[in-house]
Amino acid sequence: MAMMLWVTLCWYFHRPDPCPGRVWSVEVRAEGLLRGASLLSKLERMGLVAARDSSVVASTDGGFFVERSVFWQTPARLFLFTLEPVHQPPSASPHHHDGTPAPLGPFSSTSHLPTYFPPAPLPYTLTNTIRHPSVLAPPEWPTSSTPASSPPSTNTSPSASRPPPPPDPLQRPLGPNPSPGPSPSQPPRSDTDLLRDWHAIPRVSEFWGPFQPDYLGRLLADPHSFPAIGLWDGVPFGYFELYWAKEDLLGRHAPDDVRDWDRGIHVMIGEEWARGRVAAWLTSLVHWCFIADLRTMSVCLEPRVDNSRMLRHLETLGFVKEKTVTLPHKQSWYVTLRRESWQGPSL
Repeated sequence: MAMMLWVTLCWYFHRPDPCPGRVWSVEVRAEGLLRGASLLSKLERMGLVAARDSSVVASTDGGFFVERSVFWQTPARLFLFTLEPVHQPPSASPHHHDGTPAPLGPFSSTSHLPTYFPPAPLPYTLTNTIRHPSVLAPPEWPTSSTPASSPPSTNTSPSASRPPPPPDPLQRPLGPNPSPGPSPSQPPRSDTDLLRDWHAIPRVSEFWGPFQPDYLGRLLADPHSFPAIGLWDGVPFGYFELYWAKEDLLGRHAPDDVRDWDRGIHVMIGEEWARGRVAAWLTSLVHWCFIADLRTMSVCLEPRVDNSRMLRHLETLGFVKEKTVTLPHKQSWYVTLRRESWQGPSL
């Protein structure tokens, strides 16, 4: 399917420009042969199409396009493949030589299919006067960010109305005061209910402010941030936001320090028993950031300057204080963990 689309686009972009002086792009819709489940999302990951909406709640069936300038920067060899070519001597040659296979490239495969799709050419856009590369829609969370960790700390994309998954009846949180788990007679709480309960805790509201009923819905529709609910043995314990730092408020207040693919993390721990397990859940989040996009070279946080407890945890895990940053709602430390300094998740 990717080959057919590439050939079609190649033919189309050989035609005369319909609107000279304007950006030439073509909409790609999930119709006909392109109506497969998540097919356009797969083509986006291959670098052939781009999504107009990169938020968590964006539809996977529409809003994709291809710009001519980006198409001509995409290597054709990724989408045009066949048997390994055989060099034949010119027919006019008086000498006979057996054909020899062409040298195998580093990504050659006996199946003759590409084994690697590099990142797509970078189209740039503006957000709040900040120029940054357009980003892919976030993928689904893996089953476990650290498969070898025991007990598992996992994450899931939240929903404004969907109840969280029930805990495993044979397992319980392993904090100092384990929760007995939900009662069968109690109705399941939605993710919005979880945030409301956690905002009612004084130590949470001190740093996050009052609860806003529409907050989660707004974040889910934000293309620059990826909200997640943290689970421990299936039990929700915290809320996180993984955001593209350059597109965030931080990028506007520290534009010289934040690079294109840097990720940031906002942290809310609602369950008391999870506060002592910072290494497990924070390194799990950092792990996801580094493998979600290999161009991410740094993960940052901006805790308040008076949040001494969190700052101690960050320094223990290898984060470095870069500078203080004055944001509209707080005075923060800008702390970073660079890819070359990261030693792996806490297992």
